[in-house]
Amino acid sequence: MIKKAVKILLAAIAGSAALVLWKTFTFTSPLADVKPSEEPINWKIDESNAVRKLSQALTYPTISHKREMMDLEAYDGFLQFLFHSFPNVFSKLQIDTVNDYTLLITWRGRDTTLAPAMLMGHYDVVPVESATLDQWEEAPFSGRISDGYIYGRGAIDNKTPCIAILEAVENLLSYGIEPKRTLLISIGHDEEIGGNDGAVKVVEKLSQKRIEPAIILDEGGTMGLGLVPGLMAPTALIGTAEKGYLSLELLVKGSGGHSSMPGPDNTLSILSRAMHRLNENPFPFELSKPVEGFLECAGPYMDFPARMAFANKWLFKKLIFNSFSKTPQGAAMMRTTQVPTVVAAGVKDNVIPNVAKAVYNFRLLPGHTDSSVIKRVIKIINDPRVTVRMHPDAPYTPGSPSSPHSDHIFRQLVSVIKTTFPEAVVSPYLVLGATDSRHFYQVCTHVYRFNPILLKPDDLSRIHGINERVSISDFLRAIDFYAQWIQDLCVRDVLSASIQKSSKM
Repeated sequence: MIKKAVKILLAAIAGSAALVLWKTFTFTSPLADVKPSEEPINWKIDESNAVRKLSQALTYPTISHKREMMDLEAYDGFLQFLFHSFPNVFSKLQIDTVNDYTLLITWRGRDTTLAPAMLMGHYDVVPVESATLDQWEEAPFSGRISDGYIYGRGAIDNKTPCIAILEAVENLLSYGIEPKRTLLISIGHDEEIGGNDGAVKVVEKLSQKRIEPAIILDEGGTMGLGLVPGLMAPTALIGTAEKGYLSLELLVKGSGGHSSMPGPDNTLSILSRAMHRLNENPFPFELSKPVEGFLECAGPYMDFPARMAFANKWLFKKLIFNSFSKTPQGAAMMRTTQVPTVVAAGVKDNVIPNVAKAVYNFRLLPGHTDSSVIKRVIKIINDPRVTVRMHPDAPYTPGSPSSPHSDHIFRQLVSVIKTTFPEAVVSPYLVLGATDSRHFYQVCTHVYRFNPILLKPDDLSRIHGINERVSISDFLRAIDFYAQWIQDLCVRDVLSASIQKSSKM
């Protein structure tokens, strides 16, 4: 009887091992069969002039602030610079100004019954800390060119894509190109502080006119090399969703008093215990739709252990979670994150504070909301003396919906990427930060994020950091990418062709 049981057990193990190996060796990306464009962009542009424009664009300190704090001279100067630098765009296309500083550009297509395609970017930038100025290799608003790179705040986030988009359109117009499908371009002025005066108002304008784009492409995803552990090839990470944003305040009020006569408890000790409980109970790991897509599309190209794990999620889910949790970026893709960012209490060393408070910032996975997070936090703290409330001065946005990552529209975007970046592995991705595109889901179901600039691990700290820069070659390839995108989706209108093809299948 025991021998029979052992044989059955060994057979089951052997069968499971065979299944694991079979799934590993037959594991292929659902995007592997997507072909590059049938008509790669074939043109010549004045590259030195394009580089000069980007260099000049980076000299304008268009730093994000509320309207009353904006450097209006910098913003006005930047818009005038665009007007003079792209004469075809601003003389031949419809230009709408939203709240004075966000641009909505319309390149009308021949067939106005087709839903438009839309490109997005923003030209506002984050401030530069004065204490870091001496650490910059080139001044942050100099736009200096050095060793094949263009330096300046906004070089990655996000003036390069803006200038690349306009340069692509400027040159297509000079060739006498006419699109079949309308192209919309939104260039925002306040993305870094939430987009409420820019992107939100553009969405309202589109809604009023009942304009619903077929596809929207914003910044947020990236071309990465060495950013994905176990994957040696360059990776085109397309953001199909982004995490939400929430800040909660933990508030404790008490009687306070003189520090020479402390009671058994006080506001600070109560708050510290609440924080400890919260810190010891992070959100559990989850596989969201974008991460599922990432495992399916990037997994087949990874080294053997990772490939085997991704091909057999039913068996290795815990191993996948453990692997991702080894880096902050990996862990953030798998869970709603929580971190204390502000603690405030006390005014003097010998006075027990009457009030103690802490602020926790949460980045929410798609599907997580403010109410679900607050309910969980209250349950974990389990102390009625601690008030949990939304931070009164911080914005809240839930995790965005997930755009499709397998249908014909997404595959056309993949085709454009494979045309411009033939060496890249293309995959869906969950954007950890926030972009203007999150506001556009009410007018579009296919909202994507991709910045066609190659980033390596040491480039990540340059975003919002020191020595932000872009290589000249990456900038020029970004122009080609947007030109290809416009040619395929708007001029050739491959979307309509792919819809007809899929309906016959």
